[in-house]
Amino acid sequence: MDEREKKTFDFAGDVTKQIITLSIGILTLCIAFTDKLLPSSASSNVWLMFVALFLFTVSILCGILTLLKLTGNLAKNPTMKNKDGSPIYDCGTRLFSICQLSAFSLAIIFSMSFIGCSLCNKQQTNVENEKVKSRPPQLKNNSSGKDNKTKFINDKSNILNDNKQ
Repeated sequence: MDEREKKTFDFAGDVTKQIITLSIGILTLCIAFTDKLLPSSASSNVWLMFVALFLFTVSILCGILTLLKLTGNLAKNPTMKNKDGSPIYDCGTRLFSICQLSAFSLAIIFSMSFIGCSLCNKQQTNVENEKVKSRPPQLKNNSSGKDNKTKFINDKSNILNDNKQ
């Protein structure tokens, strides 16, 4: 095996390890901050996060399988080459690598969609809360037709009268 093929295996392994590391890091952050992420979102958008977590897990598993396949290709017979000219382009290696990158890319898309939907829902909630806060308070009349101020004064005078007795 020449130096170029050795470097190719090294780079393929390094990229696979980096994707695994990123997937594990994002998965860990999502799990650690679940209490902050999920309550703020509408229940209709939670599925986006679960799909993203599943895809990150698939990416990790495919990355591990890619590394195992790369190792197997090297250990089997480094001089054996397939029709493409290098054992790194083995069908299994390419399949696992493509699955890893696809799952990782889709997981990122689903994660960003979830965050975008959560921010939109939070902004709508804030706008609705501001509308409620900007309304003037309304005093309701009690059943005897007196307004709340009169009722409060009467209640206070009743308390004072009870204390005197």
